Amino acid sequence: MRFNEIITRQNTDLSTTSGSYESLKYYDNNIMQIEYYPYQFDGWRDKKNYGVRYNKNIIYPRKNALKTYVNDNGTRQQNLLFVVDAFRELKSFIKERVKNEINKNSTSIYSRLDVRESYVDVDELYLRHLNITGNTFLNVYMPQYAPNGVSNIYEFAKHFAKFASITTKIAPLNRHLFIGSSFVPDAINGLTISFETGIDPLDVVTKANSYVAQDVFKNFMEIAPRFGFNVDRNFPWKIVADLSSPSMKNFYSAYSLKSEEDVFEKLYHKAYTVDIISLKNVFLTFWNKYVQEVAAVSSTKDIGSCAHSFGEITTLNFLDEKLFDHYFNINWQIRLYLFIRISEEKVNISQNKFETMHENACKINKIYNLQKSTEYINEQLELLKNTQIQEIYHDLTSINELDKVMKQTLLTTPPEMLVF
Repeated sequence: MRFNEIITRQNTDLSTTSGSYESLKYYDNNIMQIEYYPYQFDGWRDKKNYGVRYNKNIIYPRKNALKTYVNDNGTRQQNLLFVVDAFRELKSFIKERVKNEINKNSTSIYSRLDVRESYVDVDELYLRHLNITGNTFLNVYMPQYAPNGVSNIYEFAKHFAKFASITTKIAPLNRHLFIGSSFVPDAINGLTISFETGIDPLDVVTKANSYVAQDVFKNFMEIAPRFGFNVDRNFPWKIVADLSSPSMKNFYSAYSLKSEEDVFEKLYHKAYTVDIISLKNVFLTFWNKYVQEVAAVSSTKDIGSCAHSFGEITTLNFLDEKLFDHYFNINWQIRLYLFIRISEEKVNISQNKFETMHENACKINKIYNLQKSTEYINEQLELLKNTQIQEIYHDLTSINELDKVMKQTLLTTPPEMLVF
């Protein structure tokens, strides 16, 4: 099983494609010079991860902060509440100006403003990613490293951790790092509206030319900011809500939001807050798939009760959340999460430091709650990243290279692990 599928479904996010570098040079040198087109949004530089990272946290919109709207062609789209309000007024303004040159050419994309891509559901993307990753674990990793199967869930957990330490060098397993990765388009921010979708990376420059060459392009570049939008300089068919714009502020102030900070604090989730719960569901999904494919359901028994021990499944049984919590106590779940996060963040850490962080995280959970414990882990890893010289990992830019590295990695001995 390979990771091809998740890459081919990145929509218009070209940050990891082979055509991105040439496209970037093209925009720098030819099309979107700031002196000619001042109202620009640049998602490749100063606005990178806009609405996805805020105050060092990965974020995503709350469901109740989204509003559904319908295109003229009948397709349903979603964006943040005030973004939909602003876009409707922008579209209405252009429609009413029938004598304006934007509407002289009825074939112009700017005369219709039909949305082809807007908010992308984070949960749906993550489930798709897990399905691919799970298939890789069961069909590639397990036959290689456990050809005779496993006799209990303890052995399975060890393999799960080893697999995580390998696969996280290529793609994140934890939900919040997945959200902030190049596997997910910035459209998850709820602030982006695109009039095209599924552009081939090799056609980006040609498509951009066709937009910029339209006589109405400059007009649209000037009209959009009146309603709080800027045109994406890298993809002229996309507009993004500029939260610092006084025009956009007029729209979100209608929802008692006073500033850009207010928008991100009140309308977005911090993604790490549900990481441990999410990881539990990942483990459960992988285990139950494994049981379904290769095992017979039988009985269980308990062993031990110390801080890191858990029940042993003597044959192989399906688990739900209640049974999982019975066999894997919360301290063990925190330990697994910490281990995988360290692997994903690629930080160097001693066994003693690992044990100290785990012990502190468990204490914080006992005194406060799981969210505070996760917050502590998040802060500690940020500190470690800021104080260590990080190894530079090669940016995988093509599907073939990704396949090649994945196969090579899985055919070698797993790297040395912290004692898990």
